[in-house]
Amino acid sequence: MSLASSDTPVARLRRQRIRPLPGDRWLLSQRIDWAAVVLLLLALAYALWRLDLTPPLFWDEGWTLMVARTWVEQRHYGGLLAGGPTSPGLSAAFPVVAPLALSFRLLGIGVWQARVVIVLYTLGALILLYHLSGRLFNRRVATAALAVTLLMGPFADVHPLIVGRVVLAETPMLFFLLAGYGAFSASLKGSVWFLLLSLLCWGLGLAAKAQPLPFWALSLGLPLLLMLYKRRWKVAGRLGIALIGSLATRQGLLWLWRLLVGRDVLRAGAVPGLIRATAWVPVARVRLAALALVLILGFPTLLALGYAAWRTLKKLRGGSPSGEVDVMRLSLLILASSWFAWYALLSVGWPRYLFPPMFLGSMFVAAMLHDWTDGFRLSSIIRRAGHALRHRRFNREGIGALLAVVIVSFMVPFTLQMLGSFSATDPETSVQQAAAFLNARAGPENLVEGYSPELFFFLEADYHYPPDEVNVQVIHR
Repeated sequence: MSLASSDTPVARLRRQRIRPLPGDRWLLSQRIDWAAVVLLLLALAYALWRLDLTPPLFWDEGWTLMVARTWVEQRHYGGLLAGGPTSPGLSAAFPVVAPLALSFRLLGIGVWQARVVIVLYTLGALILLYHLSGRLFNRRVATAALAVTLLMGPFADVHPLIVGRVVLAETPMLFFLLAGYGAFSASLKGSVWFLLLSLLCWGLGLAAKAQPLPFWALSLGLPLLLMLYKRRWKVAGRLGIALIGSLATRQGLLWLWRLLVGRDVLRAGAVPGLIRATAWVPVARVRLAALALVLILGFPTLLALGYAAWRTLKKLRGGSPSGEVDVMRLSLLILASSWFAWYALLSVGWPRYLFPPMFLGSMFVAAMLHDWTDGFRLSSIIRRAGHALRHRRFNREGIGALLAVVIVSFMVPFTLQMLGSFSATDPETSVQQAAAFLNARAGPENLVEGYSPELFFFLEADYHYPPDEVNVQVIHR
């Protein structure tokens, strides 16, 4: 045996008779997962298909694109109102706007130039999902997590290849959050630099969108209390530093951004009433609609989170999470579960808000299917399901195999049909046509009045729109 092959990490572990942890086995494995590579390449190709035309530019995107365009053309970080500067208003935050503006400066101002940035964020989030699933479970679960998130989202508003191609804060937020969890996982092995990197990534993720803040805080706070109870001081210390340090980093980034682009043009807080209109909606009709979406679109995620919680509680009764892998599994389970519960119980019920917990929960769906199918072995699935149906003895293995078959058989065909219909839909260019008409007819003395920021992005004429509070009133109605 050559000296190089005898001095590999695996060889050293064998000589020391130390059995690597699941995360270590993931890092020490040097084989290329071609199934994952193919899935990622197909996802990237699909996400780039007719990027500037489908889906049509819509209301939420318009605000962010307006701000990015104004910043590039007029050096003003904000919107325009009747030709004069105003605040960013309902635009996404700076971790989303800044790379869009950079793309506009390098590639020109347009829809695809903005959306390609979001596609890159989405690709990064998928890679990080694969990486974390591999560290916390194994390579098969990591590949399955990609397959679950790409092939088991039968509605456009919860599918990463559609949500992840429009200019929204969801995929940038998920990218930074998952990067933070990946860096923090590495920091638990002793690297301070990875801990600092996790603070930066989490700070950017929490600054990109305020929505994940309570769920992220629970995902670190509850494991912190558990580690303190078990007197695991080192892990508890890292969790405490991460919790406080990330919040401080978020505030520091927001303060620095206001200092760089001008304090006067940025709002001190959210639009009054917006949180109550979107995040705290105890209205029976809305709750029933949200519950219906959870049961139709999010049923595999709901089942997987419950299954993972049952296994975690069972393990806690026998001791406590002992290693880095256990702590990270618990943290991500709390993140996905609390986010999912908020959507079902309190949110405004928009399908897009279900996308982040479904994306995060895909690793637990993959792990559940891995357990129920004996590592995705077709022979085991046939044997378990066939035995249950033939002998009418529905033990845990038989029920699991049957549920796995039903879930995959129901979700995958509908998802493929939705993706096919979406890609075959004729492009919608009415916004561009309306903007071209107005640009040709409106002179410098005219003012375009409306409430369509996706139209304003293309206009050369001055435009005017209602205050942001009107949006809150519309949501309430």
